[in-house]
Amino acid sequence: MGVTLVVFLIAFGSGLTRASTTTGPAQEKTTRDKIYSKEQAARGAALFGKTCAPCHDAAKKTPDKTPGPPLVGTGSMFVENWKDHMIGEIFTTILTTMPNDGSVVLTENDTADLVAHLLQSNGYPDGPDALKFDAAAKTIKIVAVK
Repeated sequence: MGVTLVVFLIAFGSGLTRASTTTGPAQEKTTRDKIYSKEQAARGAALFGKTCAPCHDAAKKTPDKTPGPPLVGTGSMFVENWKDHMIGEIFTTILTTMPNDGSVVLTENDTADLVAHLLQSNGYPDGPDALKFDAAAKTIKIVAVK
């Protein structure tokens, strides 16, 4: 009986130790976590200049386009409009509604590149890997830059 009790206490005690050191749920990934690459942001910048700037960059707005909220440069509304939303929401908005005149059909890769450019233009840090248009990326939370 004594040996059984000792074995039980050791097994039970080690289980309690493991339970008490187990970490909680994984920390939420955010736009501060270097989620895009410089190369991707450069592709997005080129696409933004051709496709988005006529509406979303006050310095390049053309008279034939209805202005959208400024997303880059002075007066950018990106962080204010998208803070506390998920990357998936901006992916969906860009992919399904932009440009609003239907002049270009964007792909999922185009959309991820554009989001990378918007993140870079608004001060979020870049990292080694490109942002992917996938389920994991869609759960990344947009937070204030600092």
